[in-house]
Amino acid sequence: MTLDLIESIFWAITSQPNDTDCSDTDGVCPLQCDRFDIACYVIDNNGFVLISKQRQDPFYGLASVLKWFLSNFLMFLLEFNICGFWHTEHFADASTHKKRGDNLQPCDTEYPSFVYEPSVKETNSIIKCGRCQKMFVVQQIPESNLLMLVVQADCDCSRQYAPITMAPEEVKYIL
Repeated sequence: MTLDLIESIFWAITSQPNDTDCSDTDGVCPLQCDRFDIACYVIDNNGFVLISKQRQDPFYGLASVLKWFLSNFLMFLLEFNICGFWHTEHFADASTHKKRGDNLQPCDTEYPSFVYEPSVKETNSIIKCGRCQKMFVVQQIPESNLLMLVVQADCDCSRQYAPITMAPEEVKYIL
């Protein structure tokens, strides 16, 4: 099952009809992910976004094209066993002698990470962002490592909380 198929199924499920009557429910009404004031995401257990309605990223189309070309090229190599041309006995491996006295330095890096606790099936909370409050709900998608994240999109918290980047940070050791 491809991600595009999963994405189309997700958007079909999360698009409820506009005439849904919620008067007889106990405050629980189906949400529509295509509304402007709600942002829905499907993330994996490590926090990487798999599905989002925000495709305004200028590199989204370019990344899709490059992913398609790369996957087709790899399938070509696998189907015709072209990889064997690079590993023949006709080539010699080059080697160099190491200089003595090289000072070796550790080059460890660490990345920020998110790890989901699978025993928590659903959680929600409210984040105070100055003059507004942002509500979010996280729910596990059954029989998968995926989570559905629904966020109130009409409250901007970007001034109060910096974005979490995946930029590596060098680990400094005391030697």
